[in-house]
Amino acid sequence: MVGKPAEAKGPDGSSHQRASQPGLRLDRRNTLCAGRRGRCGRSGRQWHPGLCNPSQAAARSTDLTRIVTIELSSGVTHQYLYRQETSGHSNSEISTLSATRYLVVERDQKFFGRAGNTGTGTGAGNVFKRLYTIDLANATNVDTSNAELIAQHPELSDGGELGLLVGGKTLEQFIKDNGDAGWNELAALGIVLVAKTLAYDAIVDLQYPHDKFEGVWVIDAETVGIINDDDFAIEPDGSGGVKQKVLSNGNVDGNVLYVVKPNAPLF
Repeated sequence: MVGKPAEAKGPDGSSHQRASQPGLRLDRRNTLCAGRRGRCGRSGRQWHPGLCNPSQAAARSTDLTRIVTIELSSGVTHQYLYRQETSGHSNSEISTLSATRYLVVERDQKFFGRAGNTGTGTGAGNVFKRLYTIDLANATNVDTSNAELIAQHPELSDGGELGLLVGGKTLEQFIKDNGDAGWNELAALGIVLVAKTLAYDAIVDLQYPHDKFEGVWVIDAETVGIINDDDFAIEPDGSGGVKQKVLSNGNVDGNVLYVVKPNAPLF
């Protein structure tokens, strides 16, 4: 998917602009995406946590996700930090609520009801499929274009295609190496994360049976549609092949649209 243009579309589905004009190519020739993992896609107004910065090992062992905004008229980018509830989660969809507020999926890879997984949350025996509202309004722009942030703190530097560095390390590597202490250090440097509020827990309210919690449709302020990705009803068999993806109730997985009510009005 390297080089595939990202499109900005209006409510009627019409294409307003593509992020593939000169200076806005979202591929590995753009420093913003220099470490992007192959086949980790961008769907609509979404940034998938597929940035391997500086490596896959670092990216897959951290609870840090970057949210990137692009001003299509100028190509100016901003980056904000979202902290997942635990390392290894996926943020597989983001939907716009306002100029700064978004609805974000955070999920694990587990199936409810399989392998003894019947609780909600992180850790053994639990499954994590949640929607959060987030707000970028007061979050810190950690793009290297934020020269003021870098100038204020000698620990910070511009790492070129690696982005902002803390003590010579990428943000992903710094958090991987330091955990909670790393997040506390970022806070001490004046880096504010995006505000995050639980909007819906699909395990508590729905006992959502699928592994993939992906598509989100904001129908109105009090109604949201969510849909799974069934991966053609196949999954890895653990031996390098594939097998039929079967849910805990014995049914073969398939695409299902669920219409649900969030904890509070979204806007």
